[in-house]
Amino acid sequence: QSQLKTMRAVQRWSLALLLKTAAAGLASELWRENSATAQQSPWDPFVLGLGAGTLKKETFATYVAQDAAFLKSFADAYKRAERKCGEEEAPPLQARCRGDLRELRDAVEEELKLHSGYAKKWGADLGKDFKPLKATIDYTSFLEKISRDPTASAAEVVAAMVPCMTLYAILGKRLEKAGIEDDNPYREWVE
Repeated sequence: QSQLKTMRAVQRWSLALLLKTAAAGLASELWRENSATAQQSPWDPFVLGLGAGTLKKETFATYVAQDAAFLKSFADAYKRAERKCGEEEAPPLQARCRGDLRELRDAVEEELKLHSGYAKKWGADLGKDFKPLKATIDYTSFLEKISRDPTASAAEVVAAMVPCMTLYAILGKRLEKAGIEDDNPYREWVE
């Protein structure tokens, strides 16, 4: 429920920002460059196993830990983006930008708290022994680079996040539409 609320808020705000940053086209460019992967994603063995409830517990635990790393990176990027609000905006828009980004960061931080519970339930390592996978490192490093770039606007930071959030939302909707059986151990996560 919290994930769905977060994703809806992110999508509404992200779409508004994408209209503003159409000239930069970062999100569009990233989506275009990765569209083949995005189109294949619903057929990935992980997604199929999640939907069918046949995914190995250890695989899901690894996913929960990696997703927590992504969320931490998102929260950090939102925080840095908040500081970028207003560099070219009028004061009312500065306040809205900061408020919207703070709301998104708060939602992500709330989601991180839920991950702590999932981590315990599924045996995911979120502690000092956690080792991010290469894909996690690549994406979180990219996001950190964009969000720390002094020339990047708040809109560009969010645009760098949109392809990931969009794919996540698409996969969630497809899983939900396909139907998750009551006995699927991952039902709570998907819903």
